[in-house]
Amino acid sequence: MSAAFSTTWIDPISVDAEGIVVGKNSAFGIGTLLVLKCRTTNRVLMGRKSFRAGFEGSNQFTFPGGMLRSEGALDFNACIQRTLRERVSAEAGVSIHALEHLVALDHWPPIVGRYTIKGDRLVSTSILPFYGEVETQLPASSNDSTVHSVTWYDPLEVMHEVTQTNALILAQALWTKWSIAEQERIKPILMPHFEAVRDNAESVGATLPEPPWGS
Repeated sequence: MSAAFSTTWIDPISVDAEGIVVGKNSAFGIGTLLVLKCRTTNRVLMGRKSFRAGFEGSNQFTFPGGMLRSEGALDFNACIQRTLRERVSAEAGVSIHALEHLVALDHWPPIVGRYTIKGDRLVSTSILPFYGEVETQLPASSNDSTVHSVTWYDPLEVMHEVTQTNALILAQALWTKWSIAEQERIKPILMPHFEAVRDNAESVGATLPEPPWGS
C-alpha cells in the first residue's frame, strides 16, 4: 500500500508542541481518512460513532481516520500511511496492506472541519482523504471505543446521518459515479454542509473548498 498526498493546499507543514501535524503556519491541524467502496455492492465502509455528548460526530456515520501526529523529524507521507494503517485497523478491523491501490483525492482543496482534541480543545482540521475499492465486502469490526459499530452501507441511504465533512468527502469520491437523479437527491443534503465547511476554511485562511457539483 502506498499513500501520498500533494501538499499544495496545506504548505508549510510543521509539528506543534503536542505532536500534532499542522499546516499553513499552524492555522489548522491535519487529518486523514479512507473512503473504501465495494465494487460489487456499491456500498462503502463506515462506522457509527459512539454517543458522546459534546463531541462532533456523536452517533453519526464517519469514515475511519484520524489526526496526523509525529515525534521528531516529520516524514509527511510516512505519517499519513501510519495513521491510515492504525486508524483503519482500529476503527474498522481492515488491514490497508490488503488494499492494492489508494488514490489521494488531492485535486480538490481539502475539506476543513472542527474537531475536539483529547476532549477539551477544538481544533480546525484539514482532512486529506484517500479512496480505494475492493471486489467484495471485507469483514469489519471496531476495536475503538469511539466507534459503536462498523459495516458496509449504501451511501445514498445514510447520507443524512453522515457528518458534514465526511458527507462532502464521500460526494467528492463518488459524485461522477452517481446518476443525475442520485446527484439531485443528495445535493440538498450537501449544500448546508458545504456552506459550513467553506466558513471553516475562510476562518483559518485555508483554500476555500469546491463543491462536487461544480460552481
